[in-house]
Amino acid sequence: MKSKKAPQRAPKKIKEESPPEYFVERTKRNVNRNDNFVINLTSSTLSSQLTKRIDVIYLRFKGDPSETSDETLIMLARILKRLKRVRKVEIDCDQCENVTDEGLRHLGKGLESLSALQSVSLSFWGCAQITETGLKTIGETLERLRSLQSIKLYFSYWNKITGLKTFSQSLKRLNSLKSILLDFCGCDKIKDTDLKHLGQTLQGLNSLQSIDLRFAGCNNITDLCLKRLGEDLKRLEYLRFIRLNFKTCKKLTSNGLKDLSEGLKELGLLQSLTLDFAVCNKVGGPGLKSLSRDLPSMKSLQSLTINLNSCKLVRKCSLRVLGEGLKKLDSLQSLSLNFGDCPLLTDTGLKNLSKWLKNLNFLRSIRFVFSECEKLTGVGLTHLSEILGKIDSLRSIDLDFKECNEVTDKGLKDLGEALKKLNSLEKLNLEFNSCTKITDKGLEGLSKGLEKLGSLESMILALRYLDKISDKGLESIGKGLQGLKSLKSIDINFGYCSEITGTGLKNLSKGIQCLKSLQSIDLDFIICNKMTDAGVKSLSEALKSLSSLKAINLYFSFCDKLTDKSFKDLGDAVKRLDCLEKINLTFNSCPKITDDGVENLYKTLKLSSSLQEINISRQSPQTFFLMF
Repeated sequence: MKSKKAPQRAPKKIKEESPPEYFVERTKRNVNRNDNFVINLTSSTLSSQLTKRIDVIYLRFKGDPSETSDETLIMLARILKRLKRVRKVEIDCDQCENVTDEGLRHLGKGLESLSALQSVSLSFWGCAQITETGLKTIGETLERLRSLQSIKLYFSYWNKITGLKTFSQSLKRLNSLKSILLDFCGCDKIKDTDLKHLGQTLQGLNSLQSIDLRFAGCNNITDLCLKRLGEDLKRLEYLRFIRLNFKTCKKLTSNGLKDLSEGLKELGLLQSLTLDFAVCNKVGGPGLKSLSRDLPSMKSLQSLTINLNSCKLVRKCSLRVLGEGLKKLDSLQSLSLNFGDCPLLTDTGLKNLSKWLKNLNFLRSIRFVFSECEKLTGVGLTHLSEILGKIDSLRSIDLDFKECNEVTDKGLKDLGEALKKLNSLEKLNLEFNSCTKITDKGLEGLSKGLEKLGSLESMILALRYLDKISDKGLESIGKGLQGLKSLKSIDINFGYCSEITGTGLKNLSKGIQCLKSLQSIDLDFIICNKMTDAGVKSLSEALKSLSSLKAINLYFSFCDKLTDKSFKDLGDAVKRLDCLEKINLTFNSCPKITDDGVENLYKTLKLSSSLQEINISRQSPQTFFLMF
């Protein structure tokens, strides 16, 4: 008897750390919380805010960075010595130009006293006076904190760091370390030997599960660095997450990517891999082919991100090999590929990549960037759409075909047909800016797919610079919106579509008023100079019915027919929105809107008890052009 094949089980979702509560100001709600304190403050209030009882600290030094100096860190260090319970510290001193190595030395002394510390994040992005001495000090501090499980250090841009040898050696004794992020982007004096020392240290940290290394713009790094890094990483058998950023490292070639891939394929437990080689002009087809052939060895991979934007040597045959490698990743849930500005890619390449995607039974998220690929046409989009319509596990689609001038209405219509079959889709981002062959017919075909997406919660449509789009196209999109009953966030950009009038916005507003779950709306009609007050009035009436709305962002700059009446109608709408927290109105270079109109609108908005943030921009044409 033939044994029955066991049914495939869905892989477990990747566990991701929840994002830190960065940049949250102290409010009455958290004044009495003893175990966790989030502060966004200037150094002058620091001493009065911290108490002995807290065990988590997030500090961002807000305001003019020049106010934060070594004295600030010296004061912070004194306070830290009294906080024995603290287990997590995040300090952000980005662009604090007066912070030097001396400040880091004192901060290190304060951190050393936190014997219970498990997680530390220090950001000194753009601190121009910090040198290798300051980095060495931080390394010596970390070496003494044996309970550390997570390290995040940001030293990118404008500092004087020249090497990593001493710092790397300081990490060798952190045997409990599970996660490390090191950001040295733009530190262009870093060399292969520095990454050699770092790799030798990392391979000895057997508990490591997550590695995030960022060296974008370090132009002295060569293929030798990638070869050694691959050899070191393959020894870390428990690695689950890897992110490597070598964007714009001009000396890297396909040989380096090939050698790195040789090491990565040994990591059978790897769940998430991100490789960023954007604008590495010598990385191309051979490197991508090697990586693609090694992918099937990474059998546990659930998330894959590859960025080869502006890598001019990537060819259509590379996508075929990549597709063949992807089809064997049975557990893959998230796929992000960026081949923007790769001029050798064609419809055939996109077809050969797409046809293998249907084998990925658990794929939930796709992000494809093919912007500025001048040889791609509507035929390529049709091939991709046909496959997407067959992946019913998809929950998120993000497609970028910006400046693909040969994409046509037929491609958009076929994408609409595919969307009809994906009624569980929750997120949709589509960018077709400057695809100048798209007309109202293309939007009509797309909208027929949109109206079937009853589970959709977030949508972005970027349709700038489409001079063949008219009010009829907006009417189609408006009809498509009427079926999106679950939509919470919408962002539609029709900037520079010069044929759109107030009638088009009226037609679109009929769909917007049906979005009863909507919490955030962004609409951009910049330089749609046929826009009228009547169109804005229709939008205002639609907004009145959206009782859950929390954020409004509207852009109507250079719509020179608009007058104070538009502001009055918007003010009347906001009065009705009891949940609205933020409003941003940009009406630059609208000469018929007066100071009185702005003042009256502002007075109306101030009457709202829920509004926390109000931004109104109305610069004159002369002022606007002087700024740029």
